[in-house]
Amino acid sequence: MHASLALLAAVAVGSSSVLAATPATAMTAPQPAQTIGAQVAGDSSLLGTAAAASSAYANMPTTWPDPDEAKGPISIAALLNSPLVQAGMALVNATVPQSLLTQPVYGSVTSFGNGTVIYSGDGSATGNCKYNVPIGSAVDNCLRTANTANFQADVTGCPGANTWGFTVDDGPTAAVATDPTNLAPDTSDLLTQLTATNNTKATFFLIGAQSFYHPTAVQAVYAAGHEVAVHTWTHSALSTLTNEQIVAEILFTEALLVRITGVRPTMMRPPYGDVDDRGRAIIAALGYRLIMWSAAYNSQDAEGLPVNESGLATNWTQPAPGFIALDHNTNSFSTNVTIEILKDVEKLIVAGNEPITIKPVGQCLGISPYRALGNTASASSAAAAATATGSNKPGATSVGTATTAKSSADAQSFHGVAASVLAVGAVAAAALVL
Repeated sequence: MHASLALLAAVAVGSSSVLAATPATAMTAPQPAQTIGAQVAGDSSLLGTAAAASSAYANMPTTWPDPDEAKGPISIAALLNSPLVQAGMALVNATVPQSLLTQPVYGSVTSFGNGTVIYSGDGSATGNCKYNVPIGSAVDNCLRTANTANFQADVTGCPGANTWGFTVDDGPTAAVATDPTNLAPDTSDLLTQLTATNNTKATFFLIGAQSFYHPTAVQAVYAAGHEVAVHTWTHSALSTLTNEQIVAEILFTEALLVRITGVRPTMMRPPYGDVDDRGRAIIAALGYRLIMWSAAYNSQDAEGLPVNESGLATNWTQPAPGFIALDHNTNSFSTNVTIEILKDVEKLIVAGNEPITIKPVGQCLGISPYRALGNTASASSAAAAATATGSNKPGATSVGTATTAKSSADAQSFHGVAASVLAVGAVAAAALVL
């Protein structure tokens, strides 16, 4: 399915120059070569009112990473050395201790996409505090429950009692009737159900590659009043990436969301929950709050196994300390699970048996989901920018629930996207860049 999309993109790009990727050194399994090309003229029509914001965003890319997630994390030198990434690295180098940045890349994977990470470093709380340790490991999944000098505590719950932070990962999606790998329900169906369920608002942790394919779906999420947040470009495990790759995965996604919606997010969730202290420090240096989830409130829908949606809805609407639940918009299966949970919650609301208040995460935490568009343009401005994003740095009040938990990480299902280009029309097809 990705080969078909590459062919369509090649037609859209025409004679644009193409660069081949150097395989990421942090990956143990070779990936198909990534390619990129020049931005196609005409994609500005996708921007709408975001055009002015796009112009105000420093180092807005004119070339984008390969949106085929199956090719692995961003690894092309031209992208890693781009002004956007290098400005981000200048900020990271100015604010993160070299003792963290010079650590080896302790994570590795044997195959891309399944979230299974082999971690060779000290993942304990006295070491690098690694989350998403493989099941059966002698080291518990580790969460940072207190602020440190380099980052704030991991956010795993809402601070108010009986408050459900509603989060949706891995979107957006857009179904195409002629594509059996890209079926309904999709993001638009999920938005319809959220509105039907007492006009519930959610935080959508969006993948850059999927947002590239489905920009109108991203616009619809934002226009409906939901919060948009970053979930990296390729859904790669952060502990397997170099510093530059982590920065690239975050900032290219951020830039694309600015280009599509006109807003710059403040919240980020690592794919699979995979993060250690190096990743935490880089995320904080880029001005993001790291949002995890409450271990007991994982729908497990990403596993592709049967889910008791009614049981989850009943359990998640019982009086309890504030929590953040993990749901998905990865594909038709996981999206349907999320929709069915909402339908059952809707029934409980109608019956008067729903004492929980559902909110997007930014609202439940009392923080803005968005921030100023300006970003660092050079190493000389890194310190000033670090001060400007101080609300996301250590010293602010921690709202993370003090929880240490074991849970299986959300698995990644690759999306059928070849025919889905047609769903956003000829303009989106013309905007494809590889």
